[in-house]
Amino acid sequence: MTASSATPLNVVVSGAAGQVAYAFLPLLCSGRVLGPNQRIHLRLLDIPQSLEVLGGVVMELNDCAFHLVDDIVPTTDLETAFENADIAILLGGFPRKQGMERYSIIPSPT
Repeated sequence: MTASSATPLNVVVSGAAGQVAYAFLPLLCSGRVLGPNQRIHLRLLDIPQSLEVLGGVVMELNDCAFHLVDDIVPTTDLETAFENADIAILLGGFPRKQGMERYSIIPSPT
């Protein structure tokens, strides 16, 4: 099967403007996650405060010209992101505010 013959999957990645997604997205888009022939429609979801960074991520992915990526849709809207999603990859977490440490957002076991 060639890349052009596989049915594209609708893939959502949340936390897409974050550092984990920045490392993960090239693996996904190059075929190392879903296979070397699996085309994708990629939807990148993040919070409104990260929209500018998300735009930069889209530009970098477009610059890479991954042949398995049919299109990329950056969004802050949950309905847009998850509509007809085949796969959802949930990355990221609660954004820290000024003065917060990692331990202050991780719940302690009870």
